[in-house]
Amino acid sequence: MSEDTIPKKLSEISLTKGKAKVQEYLTELPESAVQIDEYGGRQFDRYYYEPEKERIIMITVTGKIKVVNDKERNSKYITMCDVEGKPRSCTYSKMVRTLKELLKQ
Repeated sequence: MSEDTIPKKLSEISLTKGKAKVQEYLTELPESAVQIDEYGGRQFDRYYYEPEKERIIMITVTGKIKVVNDKERNSKYITMCDVEGKPRSCTYSKMVRTLKELLKQ
């Protein structure tokens, strides 16, 4: 393991099913990122979709830029909080597919 893949803080590790998963943070929002204003009838203000890498990015409450999920993690679901703070769960692949279709229009 190289030094750049080792998490600097314990808070950057998420334990899922007994396996440690390193959370990915970005230093800046990619230029190609498109804000997700609405999905499934709910309003959002902290989520972005990056079409080039087909991933969803979140601005955390503390202002960090976090990759919510990516293809390599192979997660089936994503839970996002809307503008009212209510959780909204949906299938990750369906959401990415829907966002891709909307960008083509």
